[in-house]
Amino acid sequence: VAHVTLPMVHAYLDAMIPLDYANTDVSFKATTDFGQDSDNSNDGFESKATHINEKPEVVISTPADAQTFSGTFQVTGTASDDVEVEEVYINITDELDWTLANGNYTWDYEIDTSTLANGLYVLNVRSKDSNGTFSEIESITFTVQNTPTVSITSPGDGSLVLGDDTVNMLG
Repeated sequence: VAHVTLPMVHAYLDAMIPLDYANTDVSFKATTDFGQDSDNSNDGFESKATHINEKPEVVISTPADAQTFSGTFQVTGTASDDVEVEEVYINITDELDWTLANGNYTWDYEIDTSTLANGLYVLNVRSKDSNGTFSEIESITFTVQNTPTVSITSPGDGSLVLGDDTVNMLG
């Protein structure tokens, strides 16, 4: 709601106007001190109110902060805005490389930890509204703890290893 005061001939017009949508048409009809009524079209009392765009908001619903993962896991959440949520973006540790999540008001993203080294990571999420305004960044931390896979490449399966024989492993 906006409070508007317009000077008139020896009078002022005070109005409370709800601003629910961008570029809302606002009309005024007033009576001056001299008893003259405006007809809104001839007296120049028509105006345009402009909506002030608020930043969208984003929330990470799952996982909780400081969890440990191996394999794949889902990140889910919600986003909201006073106009329209257009997109939600995710990045891991690097704030320059943002990836588009699936969905907008409710969103998700699958993380494959096999592409990450073991260690601590920061997961950042932000949303963008239809006006191009970004939310604040919401963050959690998570730890990747993948169990290494080890395979014996030689000697072959069923071979007998004696004394100075070499065993080659991969992993």
